[in-house]
Amino acid sequence: MWVYIQSEVNFWTVGFYGPDGTWHTDSDHGHREDARFTAAWLNGSGNTLPPTPETYGEMAKRKKGNTMTDRKQVVPINARFWTYWNGDFVKLTLKPGQQILLSVSWQTDEGYESEAKSYAHQGNEVTFLIDSSGRDCDGPSASHETLVCALAELHSGCTPPGQKLHRSDCEPPETIIYPNWRLVDAYQRDVFAERMGY
Repeated sequence: MWVYIQSEVNFWTVGFYGPDGTWHTDSDHGHREDARFTAAWLNGSGNTLPPTPETYGEMAKRKKGNTMTDRKQVVPINARFWTYWNGDFVKLTLKPGQQILLSVSWQTDEGYESEAKSYAHQGNEVTFLIDSSGRDCDGPSASHETLVCALAELHSGCTPPGQKLHRSDCEPPETIIYPNWRLVDAYQRDVFAERMGY
C-alpha cells in the first residue's frame, strides 16, 4: 500500500514499506495535499489521470486561504511498469525526465542482429523506442517503432500472450501487465527486398 510520510519540515514523501520493512520512495512533495493525492492515486483511488501540477493548482484554488504563492514546486511521480528484456520480465522505474537505454547484439550464422529499447519519462507519458538492425547474406535490414503510453495507462494494458502470467519470485507473486502502448510511428528497411522491387 502506498503511503506518505513527513520526511522533513514542510516536505512529504510518497512510497511504500516492503515486506522486510524497507522504505521505497516514489516521489517527494512540498505540500501535504499533493502527497495525499499521489498516494491515493497510486492506491487506485479511481482518478483517471495521475496527479499533475495543474491538478494540484485546481485543488489549491478550492481550498479557502490556500494560494499558489505559499506552495513549493511539485515533483511529478515516477513511472513504474513491466517490460520484457533479455529473456525475462523486468520492472522499470523512471524518474521524471529520466531515460533508460537497453541494448543487445548477437552473431547469427549469416551475420549479426541487434536490438535497442529506449524508455523516456516525458512528464505525463512514457515514450518507448525500439530499434532493430542486422545483416545477413542478403544484406542489411533495420526497423524502428515509436510508442507512447500515458502514465495513467501504464498498468491497464494486457498480459503478454503466450508468456507466464505471474512472477513467482516476487513477494507476493505479482501479475504481469504491460503498459497500454500506442504506436505513433514505425518503419522498416530491407536492402535486398528493395533491390528486388518488393
